[in-house]
Amino acid sequence: MKKKILVGFLLAVLVIALAALPSILKQNTLNDDIPAVDDNMVRVRVAGVNGVVFDEITDASASVYAIDLLNQAVGQENVVYKDSFINSVMGVEGVVFYTVKNGVYEAPAVSVAEYPIAGLDEIVFYNYNLAPMAVKADKNDDKIELTVTKAEFDTNFVIVGWQPLAGAMAELDGQTASTDAQGKAVLTATSNTNKIKVYAKDASGNHVTVPVNLTIGNEK
Repeated sequence: MKKKILVGFLLAVLVIALAALPSILKQNTLNDDIPAVDDNMVRVRVAGVNGVVFDEITDASASVYAIDLLNQAVGQENVVYKDSFINSVMGVEGVVFYTVKNGVYEAPAVSVAEYPIAGLDEIVFYNYNLAPMAVKADKNDDKIELTVTKAEFDTNFVIVGWQPLAGAMAELDGQTASTDAQGKAVLTATSNTNKIKVYAKDASGNHVTVPVNLTIGNEK
């Protein structure tokens, strides 16, 4: 008798579990179909010879082309166009742009009105006198080694390579370090969120590359 009761109880539990299974599976499927918010977020920067004038993460879900994203990020009233090409952004004149997607840099040869932004991580609008700069950070215990490179262009303004940048400055909580001939500099981590500024200037104090700000965690 006890065995029958136990078997009946187990069967009842099994029926309830099977009845609930479709809703559980449906919920998991729905969650998988919901894209992460970060998928639509793009970092937008604007830089001139006097430094960065805009640097914010923007929700690009309503934008299709770079022109849409730029207008949304900085406000259309802060952008001057000429024949669908940018003339100035937030007072920065002679503006061109480059993009970063999955770590790959590109200097598009089309206007912002024609450049689709799907999949972008970052888009940078900058004065044409500046050069794009990339910074790689490797952390070992409390030491942060930076490798700084500068973009090289061909005659069609296409990025064809990267060269080590000597003389760039890196700053972190009062520390400063200058990159050597291999474009390397070392800083000491000071917190769980180490906010580093990297830039290069000429003798007149004007920026010659697009400044880079990055945050490095303090994990070992």
